[in-house]
Amino acid sequence: MKLFPVAYLTTLAFANITADPGVIYISKLADKPVCLNVRPLGNKLYAGGDKSIFRFNIEGTIQVIKSGMFLKVHENGRFSYDTKPHMCFFLKSNPGTTRPISYKNIDKFYLCGDDLIAIDSVCKGARPIALEYHELRRVPSNFIF
Repeated sequence: MKLFPVAYLTTLAFANITADPGVIYISKLADKPVCLNVRPLGNKLYAGGDKSIFRFNIEGTIQVIKSGMFLKVHENGRFSYDTKPHMCFFLKSNPGTTRPISYKNIDKFYLCGDDLIAIDSVCKGARPIALEYHELRRVPSNFIF
């Protein structure tokens, strides 16, 4: 009987371990399906523009491969970047290569009126969004990020 909780927790832990390099995109905007890229610009996370390649790490961090910077949530609730790893990101198990992103068990984020992404709706013009991580499983070995 005591084996079940241990097996459950082990399965839960390993479900979050591996993720190939991938892109982050907005899959829902105000509860409507969309496919909008997410990219770093300066030290902030914006919606729109070119794709950026990210890596989800076992510790619960998300890193921009090109710059080596780590995604974090700033005190003001907006996503930004730092040279230090920030944990608490989670990729939910999902069949296929697309996995919903959560942060400290929160999976509803907001797109602000200035195209910045936030964890709460206090920014001007905030609309609810869902973020997903799409793994790039067939990246050639000679591909340069």
